[in-house]
Amino acid sequence: MIRVSTSSSYNLLQERLAETQLAYQKKQMEVSTGKMYTNRSEDPSVGSEVALIERQREDTEQFQENVRDASSWVTTTNAKTQEVVELLQHANELITQANNGTDDDVYRQDIGEEIDILVERLLTVSGSKFGSFYLFSGTKTDQPPYDAVRDASGRITGLTDNLDPAQDARKTQINDTTVIDYGEVANGPDGLFENGTNVDLFQNLINMRDSLILGDVPDQVDMSALETNLDHTIGHLTQSGVQQQWFQSQEKSLQNSQTVQVQQLETLQAADLAASMTDLSQLQTTLQATMQMVSRVNQLSIMNFL
Repeated sequence: MIRVSTSSSYNLLQERLAETQLAYQKKQMEVSTGKMYTNRSEDPSVGSEVALIERQREDTEQFQENVRDASSWVTTTNAKTQEVVELLQHANELITQANNGTDDDVYRQDIGEEIDILVERLLTVSGSKFGSFYLFSGTKTDQPPYDAVRDASGRITGLTDNLDPAQDARKTQINDTTVIDYGEVANGPDGLFENGTNVDLFQNLINMRDSLILGDVPDQVDMSALETNLDHTIGHLTQSGVQQQWFQSQEKSLQNSQTVQVQQLETLQAADLAASMTDLSQLQTTLQATMQMVSRVNQLSIMNFL
C-alpha cells in the first residue's frame, strides 16, 4: 500500500482550499453586484460583446447631446423666424393703409416712421444670439451677420454683410453615418433675410420707408417684393417647424436606442441571483469542510503513519 505523505496531502488540500476560497469570493461578488463577472477577461466572448455595446452606448449618448443642442438651436431659430414673419405682416398692413389714395402726405410720413421702427427691429432680430453665438451667422457664430450703415440722422440706409454669401449652415452628427445641416443663415442661396436674387428684406423695407417719409405711396415693385419676402419667410418658418419636430423625434429614437443598449448590458452581465445564492451556500460548505481537513492534516505527526 502506497501512503501519501503528510506534506503532499497538506499541499493538495492547501491548493484545494485556495481554489475554493477564490470561487467563494467570486460568487460573493456576483451576489453583491448582481453581475456574473467584474472583469471582461473572466468571460472573453461575453466581455467582447459588452465592450461593443458599451461603445455603442457612448456613441448614442454623444448623438443625443448633439441632437439636444441642435434641437434647442432650431427651437430658438423658429421663434425668431416667427418674429420676422410677424414683423413683415405688420409692414404689409401698414403699406396697405398707406396705399389708400385718400390719405394725405402727413399720414404716409407717419407710417414711414413706423416702417423705420420695423427696420430697426429686423436688424435686432438678425443679430439674435443663442447663448454667446449669433443665431443667423451659420458656422461663423462670433459676429452678427450685418452691421448697419446709417445717415446723419441715424436712420439705417443699408447694411454691411459680415458673412460670405456661401457661408455654411451649422452641422451636427446624429448617427454613425449621417451629418445634417440645421438652423438658418442670414444670407446666401437659402438665406432668411436675403438670398441674392429676389429676396432682400432690409432693402425692401428701407425703400418703402423712404418713399413714405417723402409722403409718397410706395412703388408697386416694392409692394410686390414685400409679398414675395413674406411668402419667403413663411416658407422658412414652416421648414423650421418641420426641422424642430424632426429633431424631437430623433431625441426619442436615440432615447429608445439607449434603453435597449442598457437592457442588453444588464442581460449580458446579470447573474441568476437564486442560482448564485445556492452556489454560494454550497461553496461555503465546501470551504468549511476543506478548512477542517487542512487543520487535521496539519495536526498529524509521523506517528499517525507508523
